[in-house]
Amino acid sequence: MASEFPRLPLCVFLLCLPLFCQAGGEPLPAVAVTDVGPPGVNWTSLRYAASRFGVNLSTTLELDRSSREEMQAPPFTAIRNEPFQIAPDVVMRLDIHAHAETMLDSYNTEGRAWFAPGSLAVLQRDRLKPGPDGSRKTYRFARDGAFRTRQEPNGHNEGRQPPANWTKIKHNFYPYDLVASGCDRVTTPELLLYRASSRDPVNGGIPVCAFVDDALYRVWLESRGEAPRPADYAVKTGAAMHKFSGNRKTLKFSLRVEPITPGADPAAFELLELRGAIAIYIDAETRLPVLITGERAGAGELDVGLVEAVLRE
Repeated sequence: MASEFPRLPLCVFLLCLPLFCQAGGEPLPAVAVTDVGPPGVNWTSLRYAASRFGVNLSTTLELDRSSREEMQAPPFTAIRNEPFQIAPDVVMRLDIHAHAETMLDSYNTEGRAWFAPGSLAVLQRDRLKPGPDGSRKTYRFARDGAFRTRQEPNGHNEGRQPPANWTKIKHNFYPYDLVASGCDRVTTPELLLYRASSRDPVNGGIPVCAFVDDALYRVWLESRGEAPRPADYAVKTGAAMHKFSGNRKTLKFSLRVEPITPGADPAAFELLELRGAIAIYIDAETRLPVLITGERAGAGELDVGLVEAVLRE
């Protein structure tokens, strides 16, 4: 159940790594837990596309290392003085750029997730849908729950302005118990693609806890063996470009989702706007997530295929 942000005791702010300190010396508090890993991936960018029954989707994921300067500026500082669930030595940032078109409308969404690359523990998540009917949701993930700030335009005129000028603001706190849930970290659905293309996709059979909107879910990546699937994508490494097409040998991983938050609906869990029976297919040769399958409103069963990947040099 959500609640307004609670007043936190002073002792919460005592542990802090240098990465989370502001230039003026005031700490951005964190729980000092060492990250383990990293699982490691070979890509820095993935671009996907899908089309069916008049629904067209495109999504680009971009992976980069975060900087101290970035973590001292909006939107990372939209939620101030709240503890992180973990204080890793290295913080990565995953950018999500999505565009959707249907026969009735079209819209863009921009997302960012700051996370620890070893455990995939997410520190903060920001999702923006611009426009008069848009919203911005910023989450700070602590060890005992998620703090959320929801920002919306107050009227059509305000919706034409930058999100920083939106004045309709609401704060919520969604508590969870990681120990009781059997998970030691909270992550986000998009980072399951990072996990699936790592050296240990199934995480040793241990589930991860993923937070979606206002609820926590327990998620297993379950291996379903080899599954040949057609693919057509390009891979860039520096100036070199390679094409992969035709029937590819892939490894299939199905998502098994179990709600943790009381009253949460497993059908509400989504990855790249896909719900239902979601599966991720990894190319056995390139170790890239070349296909994500599931269901999408208005399109039914939908295949979201990799179009282009950029690899680390």
